[in-house]
Amino acid sequence: MVWPIFEKILCLEAGGSVEEKRHFLVPKHEIVPKEREAEILKKLHSTKEDLPIILSSDPAIKKLKAKPGDIIEIERDSPIAGKSKYYRVVK
Repeated sequence: MVWPIFEKILCLEAGGSVEEKRHFLVPKHEIVPKEREAEILKKLHSTKEDLPIILSSDPAIKKLKAKPGDIIEIERDSPIAGKSKYYRVVK
């Protein structure tokens, strides 16, 4: 068995390109539409400055083509809590 990271390295060394695939451990990332930002911030009783950050260099953010200041909704699956949503702002 070849580990996924080695497959990427081998592919790059062979001159191929690597297409990021959604791994089952990577949660779903989505840009929050500007129209919903105020609603979400009000529900959370916070401001954009209060949200944790996620860097624009993060692979999931690069794929979304998010810009600094965008709010990202991250939906994680939990065996105990079911689905839970987290919000981060792009820096």
